[in-house]
Amino acid sequence: MEDIEDLKIIISSLRDVFMEYLRPDVLDILASKSEMLNLSLKSQIEKYQEESKEQQKGLSKLLDDILEDDNFLLEFIQILHQDSYNSGESLFIASQLEDGKEVQIGQSISLFLLLMNNDCVLQLTCQDIYDIIQKLVAYNFIRKHDYEQLQCKKYKPLHLFLEMFRSIKHYEPKWFPTFICLLKEKKPNVFDLNSNAKGWKKTASSSVDMLEDLKNITAIHKDVNIPDNESVVSSLSSLSTSSESCSIYSDKSESNLTGILTPSFVLQEKNLLSKVAHPDIWKDLDSLGILDFSQIICDDFSEGCTDMEMDSGCPLSKTEESRVLALKDYQLELTDHAVKGKNTIIYAPTGSGKTIVAIYIILKHLERRRTKKPVAFFATTIPLVKQQYSRITYYLQDKYKVLQVTSENDYSMSLNMILSGYDVVVMTPKILENHFRKSYLHISDFSVLVFDECHHTHKKEPYLNLMSFYLKAKKQSSAEESKVSLPQIIGLTASISIGKAKIFVEAVKNILKVCANLDAEKVSTVVKYEAQLKADVNEPEEELHLLFDTSNIEIVKELKKQMSKLEERLDYNSKDIECLQTLVCSRPKDQLSPQYGQWAMDVFTRTRLIKPSDPLHTKYVTNIMTIADYLLAYNIAVEMLILVHIKDVLQFLANYLGKYRKSKDSATEEIIYYESFLNIKQLLEHKEDSESQNLNILKEKLMENLVLKDSTSCGIVFVRTRAMTESLTSWINQCGDLSPLRARAFTGTASMLNHRGRARQKGGKCILLATKASYNKELVNQKKRKWMLQAIRYISKMTPQKVTASNTSQQDQILKDTDKISFDMGTGISKEIPFKMMCSYCKSLVIESKNVKVFLQSHRVTVDSNILKQVKVFPLQSALSGKNSQSIGAVYCNSRNCINKLGTMMVLARAPFVVLKAENLVFDSEEHVQQTDTGRFSLKYCHFRQWNKVPYKLEDLETKDILSYLSQLSQAIHKDTAECST
Repeated sequence: MEDIEDLKIIISSLRDVFMEYLRPDVLDILASKSEMLNLSLKSQIEKYQEESKEQQKGLSKLLDDILEDDNFLLEFIQILHQDSYNSGESLFIASQLEDGKEVQIGQSISLFLLLMNNDCVLQLTCQDIYDIIQKLVAYNFIRKHDYEQLQCKKYKPLHLFLEMFRSIKHYEPKWFPTFICLLKEKKPNVFDLNSNAKGWKKTASSSVDMLEDLKNITAIHKDVNIPDNESVVSSLSSLSTSSESCSIYSDKSESNLTGILTPSFVLQEKNLLSKVAHPDIWKDLDSLGILDFSQIICDDFSEGCTDMEMDSGCPLSKTEESRVLALKDYQLELTDHAVKGKNTIIYAPTGSGKTIVAIYIILKHLERRRTKKPVAFFATTIPLVKQQYSRITYYLQDKYKVLQVTSENDYSMSLNMILSGYDVVVMTPKILENHFRKSYLHISDFSVLVFDECHHTHKKEPYLNLMSFYLKAKKQSSAEESKVSLPQIIGLTASISIGKAKIFVEAVKNILKVCANLDAEKVSTVVKYEAQLKADVNEPEEELHLLFDTSNIEIVKELKKQMSKLEERLDYNSKDIECLQTLVCSRPKDQLSPQYGQWAMDVFTRTRLIKPSDPLHTKYVTNIMTIADYLLAYNIAVEMLILVHIKDVLQFLANYLGKYRKSKDSATEEIIYYESFLNIKQLLEHKEDSESQNLNILKEKLMENLVLKDSTSCGIVFVRTRAMTESLTSWINQCGDLSPLRARAFTGTASMLNHRGRARQKGGKCILLATKASYNKELVNQKKRKWMLQAIRYISKMTPQKVTASNTSQQDQILKDTDKISFDMGTGISKEIPFKMMCSYCKSLVIESKNVKVFLQSHRVTVDSNILKQVKVFPLQSALSGKNSQSIGAVYCNSRNCINKLGTMMVLARAPFVVLKAENLVFDSEEHVQQTDTGRFSLKYCHFRQWNKVPYKLEDLETKDILSYLSQLSQAIHKDTAECST
């Protein structure tokens, strides 16, 4: 196992196994074995003994704590090892399987954790694990759908095991003893210590190292009883040389393992930095005094499935022998216009196989092409590029060469040098746009351009930027009467926005605008074989339900009172700031509305652009930003209360506002605001948190549509904020009736239309639980969706001449719009003027533009080591665990009272660079001076959410810059080292 998160996956999957097989009086047994417990875990167990009359409820709460607290988790594993191999009363009861085998659960878990920690003992191939999973499917412990999903991706054995644990139906506790039996059948000697002596000795050696690490980790409680290295070695040595094998069955002799094997999963101490990637860089940063281990930044966020995964049409299978594309009738209908060489937008619902349709069109084009010009396939994100590349390669690699290009590739800016060697190139649009702007390539160098999710062609979007080169070439060709060989354009989409259309005619115009953007003369949709499409692709049943109003509950009233007080302070602090008056006075009346939250964000964003004239006004500006941030947090909290327990909302606020508590030398008003929050928290956290009516509605719908249905049913709950996602996931898993759903948190953005695409199984439903405002909005969206479908059908029946005429009439304006914003290799307009970047919060940290360079057209890095004196670096959890070798830390401004994140510490060209985040900076140049009448304030600062919107040129990072930076870094390190030694 690589880190503690892997361990959590396994222990979480075993939760119901623990509930089933731990002795009914396990809390009493644990409490009586004080020598096995450290003080913190013992007090937690005693607490649940007192609170819970039923031992099972207390055990459930204890397991929740163990999964949430890394220290408790490691202590719990220690207890498992001690219990399994010490004589006396076991914590577990045995499991009797149908074939008569009796499995010792505690010993099985302990041994398996050791094996997972050193998979050289397991020696299982992925195919071995797939065979085991297939049998677990037959036993109904894993869904067939999950098994098929596991087959679609490539895993290492360890990671495949972890994915298997994620897929287990947690409400079937007999899965684990069954799994252990299957494991022993696959590898009969896997637990035989004589047969695997070499592997077990390696486990002994690695475990010694792990225990040594554990002794040095401050996060682990000092009173954890970790054995000496010698005792571990002797215990494992006796294991390795014993004449009798250690077995998981009750009819075999017991092992004499007495040592405690607790693996190390986290690295939080400086003396362990040699074990992470780039150890020299970590040590250099530490010697500069900028590493701060008081906070480890968690950067592992799960991602949901993409549209591509949902729209594969025919999933890949390891057992699939043929790579011949076999399209269904409705899929062939979608290819009609495109295979004839016409520019086409292909519209079909998610799950209908648009990707397969596109591959078929590409294949037909390649088979009859007259030139060697390649096909370009575009996807909007790097993960989608990789997924589409995998699918295209699967079907085309026998005959054609396929290339994947992203910003991660070394040749991302030299595609022109290797293009002639490939037939299909899969990439993000920015890659080709950069080549066009440098004149490395021309639009005529390609024969076909395929745009996945082609609805992303609105103003300023990458697809439209790329198409502007096509439209310019088309216009130039028409004006000069010189034939330019333009590529065929193909777009794929499951939805096309009709914008703010209020009537059907406007919906048609908006979709025709997308046709003009892509120069598409035809829109292909299924008409002739619509019945077959509907039979294959489920149209989910839709339900709308109003939620109860939560505006009158006590916590909402308390938050509204605090928000009103903050509004008064906002009015006071902004009274002399003329440029904010209009915005402050436009405050929405409804403090609970999303519009209010957006207003608070606007106040924050606008305020950080102000350049105050004296220290007093600097204080006002800082106060306003703090107030706006609090108002935004309270607005989010109020929204969460619609579906979330009070304790979870208070926890969200504590996490969100904790940055003010953590800042050094906090300003007076900041202290007042934070103490006001603490008063609210203290008032409400001990009150009885009754089940909300809205949670009962959600529970009822989940029970009705998932729990009480067959075991293959699964669902997705979409919410707006990450905080609500995490809270509802915890609630579902802790709710007894819903725990079989084994909820997992995913993050991302989605609209109701995307929700529908997920509910594509037969009998699928799309249920909206909404407040009154959201309810009305969804009614409007449903109407717009009907208009979209009608408009697409209407345009598909238009003659090519009419669509072409519409395209021509709009394309001149499209070119004018795209010409307004000129890009230079992704670094903005080529204005070679000096400018400054500042911390958007405190304005104290200032970076000159000459000290910022562009690395590989994607990262803006500082090449002045002086910035390291003004920042703190909090290590990223993924870097410490070895999962991430490039991004190693979050960089925060270290100025007085400042809490602003400036960017990321990354290892680029084998050196540590601060990579700046445009969103958290403000920009200053002489171009943007806007004096007010009083002259006391000016909107001199500008703010840009993305670097490609910054209208100034930055130079590329060159070798001389790296050498100069490394020289500065070396001098700074030697200077600090010399000062420390003196």
